[in-house]
Amino acid sequence: MLIYFLGTRGTVPTSGQGTMSICIDNKFLFDICPEFVHSMTKLIDRWKRTTNTDIQRLQSLYGKPSFSNIDHIFISHFHLDHWGGLRQLLTRAIMFELDMRVEKKKPIHIYVPKHSIEPFKKRTEFFFSFEDIDIKNPEIFLKQYLKIELGEDIEKIAQIHVIDPDQPAIEIDNYKITARNNKHMSGSMGFKLESISWKLNLNSLEKLGVPKGKILGTLQKKGKIKYEGREITREMVFTKNSVIFGYSGDTPFDPEFIKWFNDTQLLVHESTYFEHDPTFHSDVHTVFSDLITEIKKLERLLVFLPAHISQRYTWDEIIHYIEEKKLLLPNIVVYPPKAMDIIQCDKGTVNIHSLDPNDRW
Repeated sequence: MLIYFLGTRGTVPTSGQGTMSICIDNKFLFDICPEFVHSMTKLIDRWKRTTNTDIQRLQSLYGKPSFSNIDHIFISHFHLDHWGGLRQLLTRAIMFELDMRVEKKKPIHIYVPKHSIEPFKKRTEFFFSFEDIDIKNPEIFLKQYLKIELGEDIEKIAQIHVIDPDQPAIEIDNYKITARNNKHMSGSMGFKLESISWKLNLNSLEKLGVPKGKILGTLQKKGKIKYEGREITREMVFTKNSVIFGYSGDTPFDPEFIKWFNDTQLLVHESTYFEHDPTFHSDVHTVFSDLITEIKKLERLLVFLPAHISQRYTWDEIIHYIEEKKLLLPNIVVYPPKAMDIIQCDKGTVNIHSLDPNDRW
């Protein structure tokens, strides 16, 4: 799994550090910050010019970062710092990718949480009147909004899906995405993405007598086959390897919600404030000092990535604070991600790289 951070701060972007946006395996985007197109362009440019051989090696494994590879966008909630770049990305796709996406039947899938559109709809009522319109379906409302903003071509390249956490996991190729509501605002969600790979067990293959080739390929893809009167499942021939990434979205501190991430190896959890203060909005955001006890309990966690840190803290203050607090989590890597950071996780090994020439961590 390869993770790009396009932005990691809270509410208001600063130079070089935009608000939350995370790209995984050049395919999935979790939240899309208002400055996403600028940040992605900068990441692509720095990737091209890097002399870091470790980062260059990642290109052969995962390919180059590219706008046209992003096919799935998961929006945690409809506050502008988490979805404000959607219009710009879709405008760019209509301008430069329309023919390709239509020809290859490669739309951009946009996933929005159930019950999350109503707050967005109320905000748009400041600019439009909905007195004579009753649009109850959030998918239709967002689609109509984007059509007005971007024109009819939006229907050719974008598909909108409503995520219900009570429904089964979303399965896309070798990935599985699950969602759970948090308590930030109406409908807001956190996500887990599991990247699954299968390693062939030659001994099992020989014992079962399954031939290599088309039959084996069908088994790997579909999960089970009928062969010579027997049902053979993928697990009988292949060993499953998986990496699970967790993203909290914006959320107040909630021990039950954190427990849901117990099977993750990498967790991005919002950590807006360092310590409690009566003037802070800790009813809708997390205080870092509250997290430590619960993060310790996550059995498989390798890397904890505190993000969405308030702009009231300078980067030097963040480094100093995290250096102190990470001593309380001796078995977990604690790393505050920055825009232009790249994290690779594979088979229990985690590597952290940065494309920021001014990186001081």
